[in-house]
Amino acid sequence: MADKVTVEIGPIDPSVPAAFSNFLAVSRVSTEVQFEFIFVDTNRLVAAVRDPDDKKKLEGTTVAKVILPALSFVQLRDHFQKLFTDIENEFAPIAKRLMEKKESEAENDSVRISGQV
Repeated sequence: MADKVTVEIGPIDPSVPAAFSNFLAVSRVSTEVQFEFIFVDTNRLVAAVRDPDDKKKLEGTTVAKVILPALSFVQLRDHFQKLFTDIENEFAPIAKRLMEKKESEAENDSVRISGQV
């Protein structure tokens, strides 16, 4: 089992250019649903994962926040479901080929290890 990494997100200096990774936080508070788009410096993220004992604060910045009434959000259900279905259908053949390739490589590795080349 992997060790846990605690990540704290706070403000960053906008004058410093960095490679960013995108995160989306989705939450519900009472009668509203909130989407918060956060950019985090990828280099800092990698450093935090590699060295969880490093006490430097992993900082990110919110670049956009969308707040919807929960009742309006529910109206998007069919649209989101269609998006998920379309994406799954589009990428299913690619995912299947990748999984078959990994299984084939694993079988080849096990044959080589057992000396049956």
